[in-house]
Amino acid sequence: MATSSYKKTQVKWVRGILGFLFVLLVSCQPAPESTPIMTPHTNTTATTTALPVPSPLPGFQTGNTASFRDQLAVADQFFLTLNAPAPAEGQVYQGWLLSDDETIISTGIIPLAPDGSATLTWNSPNSETLLSRYTQFQITLEPAAGSETPAGPVIFFGRLEGTALANAQRLFVKNEGEPATPLDTAFALGLRAQTDLAAQHVTNAVNAAAIGAVDEMHAHLEHVVNILEGAGGPRYGDHDGNGTAENPGDGFGVISYAGQIARLIPEQAAIGATVATIQAQITVIQDKCLEILRIEEPATAAAQLSELQVLIEQLKSGPTASLYQSAQDSVRFDVVPVE
Repeated sequence: MATSSYKKTQVKWVRGILGFLFVLLVSCQPAPESTPIMTPHTNTTATTTALPVPSPLPGFQTGNTASFRDQLAVADQFFLTLNAPAPAEGQVYQGWLLSDDETIISTGIIPLAPDGSATLTWNSPNSETLLSRYTQFQITLEPAAGSETPAGPVIFFGRLEGTALANAQRLFVKNEGEPATPLDTAFALGLRAQTDLAAQHVTNAVNAAAIGAVDEMHAHLEHVVNILEGAGGPRYGDHDGNGTAENPGDGFGVISYAGQIARLIPEQAAIGATVATIQAQITVIQDKCLEILRIEEPATAAAQLSELQVLIEQLKSGPTASLYQSAQDSVRFDVVPVE
């Protein structure tokens, strides 16, 4: 019994030593760090506050241009080439056409390629001549879905103004300067319309010959000469001998329209050569018309009329189309970053 009591005393003693050592070990450990309290993130920017312009905006490149093109009608398409830094996440570039009477129309969101380049083609929904009304363009920074009206800051801006605007409108909208044109017809529009009309009268002459109507054939050939020449030109006149110089055209003449276009865009070196080609081809066409006017038998004129059709189509699809496109290419303006 004495031995058993001694062993129990030893066990208690050992347990006491171990408990003391455990307490001592724990008390020597550093106190654990406190766990931070997590609070939800709050966006403090009010939705009505305009987005700030990044300052600075690095990476802008030159060569940002805006222009107008024909799609279904005259200058009813807006075209933009752009290089820009990527907007901040959740934001996009959006384009806007502006008129002098403060009308604003969105041309949509402008998506950037990975290299920062972009092109935008926007067509007028009602095929209006955009150039007659919208002479300014801006790009704003908007939320990802875009905006109904400009809400963010203006990042890019450009406009047609001064002589550039006046010349553009004289080419494609209305000629209100000197020399005057019938009904104030814009020069580029007159060039195309009168060339088309001359081609139609070549067709009329062919059709008249096909039914043996010699006088009618001669009348249409005179029309071709005079439409191309214009009332002030040296070859304008009574070529069919009926006592009257007839001209179903507007009287200004394809030659004169071409010359006025060249005068308004002289900085393009190729324009002069194109106008010279137009004049040379018109001379050939007129010579052919005068040659056929001496023929009294429609059947004899058939081969010559076929040649005339080829010549007038070459004029339409060649230099006059090229000159019209050059005039359209000249109507452009820079779109520059706004600081």
